[in-house]
Amino acid sequence: MKRVLHTPSGRLGLPRAARAWPASCADAGWCVVGADVSEHAVDSADFKTSRPTILVMGNEGYGLRTNCLNACTDLIQITQGHSSGDLQIVDSLNVSVATGIILHQLVATAGKHSSE
Repeated sequence: MKRVLHTPSGRLGLPRAARAWPASCADAGWCVVGADVSEHAVDSADFKTSRPTILVMGNEGYGLRTNCLNACTDLIQITQGHSSGDLQIVDSLNVSVATGIILHQLVATAGKHSSE
């Protein structure tokens, strides 16, 4: 838990410089992970990386803006397993709850496996 408490966080505002920030971080070698419910997103429980990581969350109504989605190096989603083995995308969580679930999964797997 100590690691999470010392992890810097921020909120992207409307200025253009802030909108360009995810792309500049990706160019610098960071893993920029966007939470999305698209078919291109992988299950957040299966996502692993050893690179420094930035999690980008969209708003509850519309998700991530296109420019933020395009800047992401990876897209993840929260899925719920069923006894039949099928996965169902969870798309109705409050953004703060979704952020907590994803951060928990990222911290739990940090440095254990690398997708690079």
